[in-house]
Amino acid sequence: NKIANSERVYHEIAELVENQNERLCNLQNQMKELQQKQQDKIKNDELIAAVNRGMQHLEAEKVNDVDEKSKKKRAAKLEKTCKALEQELEKVRVQERDLAAEWARV
Repeated sequence: NKIANSERVYHEIAELVENQNERLCNLQNQMKELQQKQQDKIKNDELIAAVNRGMQHLEAEKVNDVDEKSKKKRAAKLEKTCKALEQELEKVRVQERDLAAEWARV
């Protein structure tokens, strides 16, 4: 009877250890995902800052352009570039919102 009890206790302990190992593995995976999401957010923040700097630079160039003819050409080119940067910025903001939502869920 003692042997049967010992075996039962052994199996219960083995099952508990297995469950703990599984939980630990799950937590490690979640931690890796969070770290990756945090790195993605940092990259997005850097990209947003770069886009903002680029837009400020473009605005400064737009103001400093003197020659009327080249000013019109430059303005059209800058407008096109600004629109492209704004689209890129919007994409990054969407990604950032998605990451923030995922971050909040975890």
